[in-house]
Amino acid sequence: MLSETKELLSIVSKQKGGHIPAWLAKDASKRLEGTQPNTKFEVNMKLLGKALTAAGLVALTGCAALDQIAQDMQEVTAPVMITEALPRICQVAKDNKVRANELYVNKGLSASGEVRSVTEGFQPRYRVFMKAGDVAIHAGTEKSQQVTHLRTGKVARVSGVVTDVTYDYQGCSIALKDATF
Repeated sequence: MLSETKELLSIVSKQKGGHIPAWLAKDASKRLEGTQPNTKFEVNMKLLGKALTAAGLVALTGCAALDQIAQDMQEVTAPVMITEALPRICQVAKDNKVRANELYVNKGLSASGEVRSVTEGFQPRYRVFMKAGDVAIHAGTEKSQQVTHLRTGKVARVSGVVTDVTYDYQGCSIALKDATF
């Protein structure tokens, strides 16, 4: 225990800009080694204990603040979910593809459909082709665990971020990234 305390004091005394003053850690270390008289040893150890407690609290407060920042960032970056039905989205794309992409790209979409195929490629790594009525949904993800449970011919629910909405001679297609199933 004594050697571990000495090692901790050595580390703390070498930190620059730390929460514990280097002189305090050095002084406590010297007193533990017996190179200085123990006249104020107990006082310094109490101060060191309080400083270590305070440093721990500062660190925990920092962690809590970082967690809150991460949560806030996720809320800010989370896409706005599309509330319109798939047929309405497709009608907008049929009327004007450019307008449809301005309205729907980078927004979240959730839909159910029949899984037609599950494939592996380059970008995105895993691709799932689904049909929701007359609408083709091309969903991509980089996470294999998202697609391993899917079976062709079965209905699944997909959520993702829209990357493209198109309407051509084959009908309406919606592409999604970061898909979850």
